[in-house]
Amino acid sequence: MTLEKVLVVSTTPSFESQDFSATDRLVYKLVAIKNLAIYWNAKDHALSAESDQEMAGIMDAMIFREGRKAPTNLNYILKPVNVDLKIRLRKSNIPDLLTPKLTLECNCEEIALHLEERQWTQSMQTIDWIVSFKKRERYRRYRPIDCTPKQNPKAWWRFAIKSVMQDLHEKRTQFKSETITLRRHLRLKYMDLWEQFLQKKSPVLTQDLELLERQLSLE
Repeated sequence: MTLEKVLVVSTTPSFESQDFSATDRLVYKLVAIKNLAIYWNAKDHALSAESDQEMAGIMDAMIFREGRKAPTNLNYILKPVNVDLKIRLRKSNIPDLLTPKLTLECNCEEIALHLEERQWTQSMQTIDWIVSFKKRERYRRYRPIDCTPKQNPKAWWRFAIKSVMQDLHEKRTQFKSETITLRRHLRLKYMDLWEQFLQKKSPVLTQDLELLERQLSLE
């Protein structure tokens, strides 16, 4: 992905630039994204340079900029596009049925997508690798690290059995009353801590929230 620049400014209700006022009930922001592009070179090699300055120059030359010759060594999936995002944010956390907490308006130029067969194949292979990695990570603590299945079949059978038993245990316990009660308690506690965090941030609240996030799933 390449990006020329991102500009974020405070504005008036008509989205004209001005300084932010702490007394305003609503906050208006304009986010300008310039020349955002996504490329995928199916036949390519890693970038290399003898110095950080040389590497910075190579990477800068890969960014599409108006008034400069477009890079010829990039196969774009998403051709360079400019996007303006208008944001209206209500500062108060108190629910208000008449005024949304967040309002977004997105204006962009024509979006041009181009995908070749080799790009599609490689992207699917990458997604498969990520999914496989996440699956292996789930059972990594049981996986033998100092032997192959042929060297120690018993250890690998133990690994397979423990992995299956973990899934069965989670399925059996997730609908038990104790588990449901604990999950409800943790979520209510998280909501309370998050409300306190929004009002006044502190290292203690941040640590407590991180501990709860490790225990709670996204479901």
